[in-house]
Amino acid sequence: MLVLILDMKVVEMIVLDVAQNKSRVDLLVVKLLRDTGVAATISTDSMEFRVAVQKFVYLLQVVGGLDLGFKFEWLSMGPYSRGLQNHYQRISRTLVSNADSVAEFNDVEQSALDAVKRLLSSLEKSVARLDVKVLEIAASLIMLCRDVYPKPLDPVEELMMRKNLPREDVVRIWSAIDKLSICR
Repeated sequence: MLVLILDMKVVEMIVLDVAQNKSRVDLLVVKLLRDTGVAATISTDSMEFRVAVQKFVYLLQVVGGLDLGFKFEWLSMGPYSRGLQNHYQRISRTLVSNADSVAEFNDVEQSALDAVKRLLSSLEKSVARLDVKVLEIAASLIMLCRDVYPKPLDPVEELMMRKNLPREDVVRIWSAIDKLSICR
């Protein structure tokens, strides 16, 4: 807890311990990998696994509002954080060992997980599947509408210009994102 004195008033601020949050990243991502079924469809030593980890952490931060301390930039597959490179092996070990099965999440973490799961459920209904490509498209659209400057007038058209993706999937995924007011 950090106490600041401003204009003779004491303002209390709860500051999330970023180091502690980073140690929780593994458990949060494994929870999403398992609960969504994505873990069953990919190998932990594949590029798809790394993409899924990147997108889940991005969604936890942006959609879930959980400050995990990662900075994301746009790369060829959408949002990417170099800081997550050190997490792939730990997440893989946690997934394989079932160490997450006894994990308990605090209210803030659970709220973030619930918000991301709401989005993922909506995406799955929109395109009849939830896989790494759907995660990539969704995270990319959200980054385009929230985290790039200048903001594109139409995130769907911008994504279609940047990537060769099935337009029908992109439009359906955008519709699910828009219905949840994530970009407003």
